[in-house]
Amino acid sequence: MSDDKPYLKDIFKIGVLNAELILPNKEQLINKLHEESKIEGRRLSNLTGYQSNNLDLNDPIYKPFLNGVIEKGSQLAKDMDIIDNVIVDNFWLNINNYKDSNSLHCHPGAVFSGVYYVHTPENSGDIVFLNSNHDYVDFYWKNSFIKDFNNYNSSEFNVVPYTNQIIIFPGWLKHYVRPNLNHESRLSISFNLGVKNGKTKRKI
Repeated sequence: MSDDKPYLKDIFKIGVLNAELILPNKEQLINKLHEESKIEGRRLSNLTGYQSNNLDLNDPIYKPFLNGVIEKGSQLAKDMDIIDNVIVDNFWLNINNYKDSNSLHCHPGAVFSGVYYVHTPENSGDIVFLNSNHDYVDFYWKNSFIKDFNNYNSSEFNVVPYTNQIIIFPGWLKHYVRPNLNHESRLSISFNLGVKNGKTKRKI
């Protein structure tokens, strides 16, 4: 009997890039981010902790980072058959100290969004993505029905972050960040990507 299961059809999929991004000027970048953290920030998804205002797209210190984001974002766009001339619309610094977390949110207007983990101590807060049908999955499929959680039956997907990791995902994908349970701070840079001169198409 064949191991293939032709009756299982993935009619909808969500593409998420999970990769490593090594920057040549990492120490210089960290020093710059510490300077930025002295400027008063804003309160958006961060329940507690620090979030900066948008950082300067033209600052040369950020150029290696922005180039890396564009390279990875273009890779994801190609894999998803989306126009791949992506641009960084904006980016900002996050500092989560002990017990800091981020509420459930998405990034309206962004083609892709993402996060780069500059410094990530152990147990400093996983990022959790929600199934678009989260409420229905939880209501109709109780945990007692599930033999083993997978892409078909899970209502959430948990990612344990590590230093130099970059994650890029559709801007509409809802997510939150669990509390930092380490007394050491976690530094990350979040960003939004658009598509230059792009037109959206619906593929049937």
